[in-house]
Amino acid sequence: MFLSQLNFEQKKMFLGFAYALIDADGVFNSYEEAYLNSICAEMMLGRNDFKQCQISDFAEVFKTNKSRKIFLVESIAIALSDKDYDKKERELILNLAKTFNISDKDVSTAELMVKAFIDFQLKFNEFIS
Repeated sequence: MFLSQLNFEQKKMFLGFAYALIDADGVFNSYEEAYLNSICAEMMLGRNDFKQCQISDFAEVFKTNKSRKIFLVESIAIALSDKDYDKKERELILNLAKTFNISDKDVSTAELMVKAFIDFQLKFNEFIS
């Protein structure tokens, strides 16, 4: 969605977090693999072009409200890509939001918006098929 707006270092950090988020529930399925391939293409990164970081490191690199919300929204999309928003995935996202000083209300709003966006994409795909 918005990953192309991040700088190169931010993209690598996001991809590292994406792997952690996908691994949070211990399941790596075809939906997550397809989404991972999609975000790599959007960011123009290979699947090994990631940077492992702690959540506490993100605030230093993602300094703007816009980059932080992009990170949040895209993380929620990854967590929902397999149609199973696992408790461990949500905990990671809430920790991320806390690091970025994003309110629980904004997290809930982002979750609803991402779910609506995914539903819209599915309906659009059905329509054109």
